[in-house]
Amino acid sequence: MEGGDGEQVDVRRDKWINKVPSYKPICPMEYTGHSLKVATLIDSNTRTWKEELISLLFSQEDARRVLGKEQLQRELRSPIWQMLWKAKLLPKVKIFIWRLLWGILPAKEAMTAQVVGVDCRCSVCGVENETGFCVFFDCVFSRAIWEEICARMQTFLDRWSSSDEFLLTFMIKSKQENQMDICLYALWLIWLNRNQCPHNAKCNNTIRVITNKVRGTLHRFNSEFRSMSRVDYLHILVKWTLECFKHNTCQT
Repeated sequence: MEGGDGEQVDVRRDKWINKVPSYKPICPMEYTGHSLKVATLIDSNTRTWKEELISLLFSQEDARRVLGKEQLQRELRSPIWQMLWKAKLLPKVKIFIWRLLWGILPAKEAMTAQVVGVDCRCSVCGVENETGFCVFFDCVFSRAIWEEICARMQTFLDRWSSSDEFLLTFMIKSKQENQMDICLYALWLIWLNRNQCPHNAKCNNTIRVITNKVRGTLHRFNSEFRSMSRVDYLHILVKWTLECFKHNTCQT
């Protein structure tokens, strides 16, 4: 959206980013009562965006729109979507991964921008702040899961943690290792376990239970998929003939 130098554009009230239908970013709670101008987000010397400030103020999705990285992200994700929709996974798992890749899962740290008083600590380990990376990869529980399911993937996680696109990198690497279905299903079960922890005041599933669920479910699903692909359909040519029928009429 056009905003000139940003001196007259209010971050919260005006329409200034490419976000249909509101064209406004979600403003953090602490700024809802203040007039924050777009010019505040721009370095007056270099005439470039203050990326660190924008990343702190807005959600990951809105920050990408402000910084103009959304189109580049879509180009990077295009082959990823093809990999995801072709994966041998249940539809609900695919939808979950789609939400995860777009960064729209309600992790606690992201919720603090809209909700006051949220405990940001990880629901599972209770130590680190709950970010997407912590829940799925850095938590003590999730690290143990990856060590059990796909130990080779664990060696790459620390290297990717600082990358904005670590989930995309993770998917590509898991595909190269021929472990993508297992890894994506594990992400889904880790999230289910995370959602159950606040209600049960403890981890509902042990590491062994989750790893067995991953392997067992994928084994059953792959077996059913292979059996369906082996079905031979018998095509029988049938000559169509006009059928005879009797029609009674009443004459008056």
